[in-house]
Formats: sequence, C-alpha cells, structure tokens
Amino acid sequence: MIASDTVTRKHLFSYAEINVYLVSLSFFDTPLLRSVVSKKDSELRPAGQEQKRGGMFYFDLQHNVKKDSSSKNTFHYLTRTAHFKNDAKHDGEVLEWVKSGNMPTWATDRPDLFWAAADKYEIARGRTSSAITIALPNTLTTLQRQALAQDLIQQFATQHQLPFTAAIHTHKSSITGEEQPHLHLMYSERSLSDGLERLPDQFFSQYRPKNPTKGGAPKLTANALGMGRDQVKEYRQITETLINQHLQQFAPTKKLLINGIEVEVPSLVSCLSNRDYNKTHGTQLEDVPQIARWKLYADDLPPEVVEDIENKKAEIKAIRERNNMQLYAKEYEAALKQQQEQAHQITPPPVPQERDPQQIAQSQLLDERHSFEQANPIDTMNDLLRTDRGHYYFRLCSNLFRVKGKYDFDQATAETLKFFEITSPEYSEGIGLHETQTTRRVCASTLAHIDRLALNFGSTDKLDSLKEHLQACQFQAESDRYTTLLTEAQDAVTHERRQQRKAEQSYSPNYDHAREKSNDHNNDMPSP
Repeated sequence: MIASDTVTRKHLFSYAEINVYLVSLSFFDTPLLRSVVSKKDSELRPAGQEQKRGGMFYFDLQHNVKKDSSSKNTFHYLTRTAHFKNDAKHDGEVLEWVKSGNMPTWATDRPDLFWAAADKYEIARGRTSSAITIALPNTLTTLQRQALAQDLIQQFATQHQLPFTAAIHTHKSSITGEEQPHLHLMYSERSLSDGLERLPDQFFSQYRPKNPTKGGAPKLTANALGMGRDQVKEYRQITETLINQHLQQFAPTKKLLINGIEVEVPSLVSCLSNRDYNKTHGTQLEDVPQIARWKLYADDLPPEVVEDIENKKAEIKAIRERNNMQLYAKEYEAALKQQQEQAHQITPPPVPQERDPQQIAQSQLLDERHSFEQANPIDTMNDLLRTDRGHYYFRLCSNLFRVKGKYDFDQATAETLKFFEITSPEYSEGIGLHETQTTRRVCASTLAHIDRLALNFGSTDKLDSLKEHLQACQFQAESDRYTTLLTEAQDAVTHERRQQRKAEQSYSPNYDHAREKSNDHNNDMPSP
C-alpha cells in the first residue's frame, strides 16, 4: 500500500476500495511522480527503510485474495457496470476503453462469469486475480493511449495466455485540472497455455503437473515466471520501456511552465524513485505529498481542514516546480536566454494584414441577422409596436401574433398578404435608412412566427406567398443596411491605413540607435 496514506487495514480487502485512494493521486501532472509497490513488496524491505516515491509514472500492483476481496467486484469497478454504473463517487471520471481477452470457452463473451467463478471456485487463500494500475501520458491521444495499453497487456497477460480485463479511466486533476488517464489491468494467474478445456469448478482447482487433465489450469506466479520478489521491479522497467517507446514515436517533447517561462523538454519517463534518481543524476528531487481523496471531494468540511487542503495544494505545486527545475535546468536556462535575447532585439512593429471592407460588412450583416433570428418573435413585436406604431404594415403583421384559432389564422393571413401585395412596389424600391433595422426585425420575427403557425394550422398557398413577400422585404432591407455597413467599413479601413503609414514613418532604426547612444552617454550606463 501507500506508506504515507492514512489508510486502515480494511482497505486492503477490496481493490475497488483501494482505487478510491489511487485515483486521487496525480497521474502525469508532475515530472517525477510516485511509483508505488505492492503490499507484498513493501514487506520485503528491511525494517526502518521507507519506500520512496518519485518515479516518473505511477505503477501499482495489488492481489485479490479469495478470503479478503472480490474479483467480480473489481471487474464491475473497472468496467463501470452493475452497482458501479451510476456510482456518485466517480462523477467526472470517464471510462475511455474496455477490453477482455484470453478467456476460456465458457466465458468468451461473458468475462463477468469468469471473475465470479474465480471468487467461487479458487482454492482457499488463493489469488482470484491480480490488478495493475499504470498512469498513461496525457500527451498521447486517446487512440495512442489504447495502443500503449495493448502493448502493456501483451507483456503482462497475453504472452502468457492469462485471462484479463482491462480499462482506461481518465479524470481531471483536482490541483492542475489536467487530464489524468490511467490503465487498470486485472488478470488471472491461471494460464490457458496447456490448451486443455476445463469447466469452471475444475479450472480453478489445484494444478496437477503429473496429471493435468484431472487438475486445474496451471498458475503462472512470479516465482513460476522466474521473477520472484523482483516482479514489481521488472514490471516497472518493462512499463518504462514501453511508455518511452510510444512517447518517442508520438510525443517526443512536451511543454512545461517553469518560473513563468514556457519550456519545451524531452518527454521521457523513469522507473527510478526520487532517491535513486538523485543518486544517479545528482539531482535533489523532493517527494510530493498526497491529499486523501475523501478530503478533496467531501462536503461540509471544517474550515481548518479546508485551509489545510489549500495549503497542501500550494505546497504540492511548489514542490513540482522545484522538481521541474531540477530535471530540466538546461532547457530552462536555454529558454530564459532566448527570451532575454528576444527582449533586446529591435524589431519593427508588425504589419497588420489589410482588412477587406466587403468582408467586414458582410460579416456584420450576418451577425445582425443571426441575432434577429435568435430573438423571441413575440417580445420583438411587442417592443416594436411600443416604439413604431406609425409603421402601419408592422401593425398589420402583428395581427398574425394574435391568432387564437383557425378563423383568426385565415383572416390574418389574407389581410397581411393583401397589404404586402399592394405595397410590394414600395419596399422593392427601398425602405428608407431610418426604417431598415426595424424592417429587418419585423421580417425575421414574422417569418419565425409563421413557421409556428404552419405547424398548428397547416401550410397554405396564401401563407407561402406571404413568406415570399416577407423574404423579399427582408432582402431589400438587408441590401440597404449592407450599403451603410460597407461605407462604415471603408472609412475604418482608410483610417487604419493612415495610422499604419504614420507608424511606418515614425519608425527609423537609425534614429532609434542614435537616440540610444545619446541616452547611454548622458546616463553613463552600458548599452543593453
């Protein structure tokens, strides 16, 4: 488990429970992240030696033992099924990818049956499953992360024909807000390598090497694979190699903010702890403290606890920045030097790209039309009637907004259409600049309301004719408005040209250089 976490003994019973704490850790949002060993591995350390955390990726290995935990429960946690489907504890966490494989015939399409059978038939105190959690680089895309996950599964499960279920989860860091994707891989140590078909009750029984047909499937434990107590160490080394291979192929560099400067650094990971990394490379990396997940997401915490959490977050950010400086000092110095050189260079002011008045006018016209179409038609008409009662054809359009039945609909449509037929020469010749915007609002609102009337009372020939008149009126109003907008845009562009010419005339490198020398002489200071 995690040495610094205040986790009680009971949390070793369920991998699903353990993960409540695991996902609170920071996945790939710091240069050297924690690398956690399994409970068994921690017990192998001599007394008094504390396991250091600080590997560049998070790796955790846990074992579900029949007496203490449930593999079926772990399966549902990984796949977000059954009682974990709508678990409020995991709001904001996304299930990105799921895959099961190497299953016996009776569980080919039902991996849940396999893990339930493991819980039921595995021998007493036997391991029903092992579960690995690995942080995945957030610089890789979703498909690239899945490709990396496939390679990891191949190494830890498929090459030994071990049944497995894998899932990629991702959530945002509570400290930085960055995505934190991570792979969950649960596998059985029961191998299908001998090719024998076994029913569930026999599959998980004791293996009989002298008479395999009578016993269960062979178990490929760490000892059987020749790793013994070095299993976690070897798995971490394998993980480091695979992650770096994929990073070099798809994301060889990444950008970090160090002391306010954006620095591009190599995107590589190491399986070393902070202590070992410091011994090897002469750095002074610090371990990053942890905040229990229940504190981050609990409600109604005492003020002193909230203050402690915020202080801890600030401490974590400071340590990560110091660690970044230790790891990428050369890259930081180079970026700082480049920034200083650029600041001292005399460069002419940028030449803005000349804008097209026609494009400006057209864009403004479309923006206005969109706003008219998005407005509530009834509210628009009420506002216009309060301020433009003299525009009689607008008042006639308003009759359409008072329709309550089929008779009102037919009468309002006929009266409005008749009037527009009579006045069509008037609006086709030009509406008048003082009425242009009002006309556009009326047309847009009325057209939108007509569509609603058609749904309620059905479309008619008169209604279609009225729509054509309104569209023609709207087009003429937009033409008048475009003329105004084009004139304004041309004036604006002309003004911008004058200002640019003034800026170009005032800029003189020779003059600026002479002025700098004069200032240097007067102030008796060296030139920057």
